[in-house]
Amino acid sequence: GHVEIHRPDGVVQPLVSIIIPTVGAAVGVGWDFYDAGYEAGKIAVRVIKGEKPANIPFQFMQSARLSINLKAAELQNLKIPDAVIARAKSVIR
Repeated sequence: GHVEIHRPDGVVQPLVSIIIPTVGAAVGVGWDFYDAGYEAGKIAVRVIKGEKPANIPFQFMQSARLSINLKAAELQNLKIPDAVIARAKSVIR
């Protein structure tokens, strides 16, 4: 599914469209590089144990990191729902 932001002026925006360069991003979604390194380590163990790298399927990232900047959201007159804030891995207040 997708997440939408409902602004006080009644405009509904997809979460991914809320990036205003002059005040910074209110919301960002990106890879969690710690998790990526952990998964790479698990693959390395398989290779060390003798599995051929050619036999290991490509792994797509399964998780993303949600970051919210409430200061930027306030400057953009955005109200980010508490449920979305609760799911964020990092919140700038």
